[in-house]
Amino acid sequence: MQNKRAYLVDPYQNLITQVYIGDMCTDISEQLKCGIFTSAYRTSLNDVMYVDDCYLMRDVKEPAFFCVPEHYKEPLGGYGLLVGTTADGKDRHVQENILDFAMGVKWMEIV
Repeated sequence: MQNKRAYLVDPYQNLITQVYIGDMCTDISEQLKCGIFTSAYRTSLNDVMYVDDCYLMRDVKEPAFFCVPEHYKEPLGGYGLLVGTTADGKDRHVQENILDFAMGVKWMEIV
């Protein structure tokens, strides 16, 4: 099984990094640091943003949020992982350019 390139969104450090995932369920869960995750949106290139499905239900001492207005206008909590998929759902390398993606991410400040 070949590892696939993905982008990890870290709203705690306001950082986007390239990571590699092999086993989709295990690696996505590990990258997001959660047990249950969900897809937030799919891009026109069929990349999928995964986030912690239970983030808002946990007691988080320092909450962190981000959004990607071009694809999803609502805030997303915790880490995010942009993963490449085909139109029929098979995994592949993320298709979006990392610089273009990073420029579209907006960090949310808690006041």
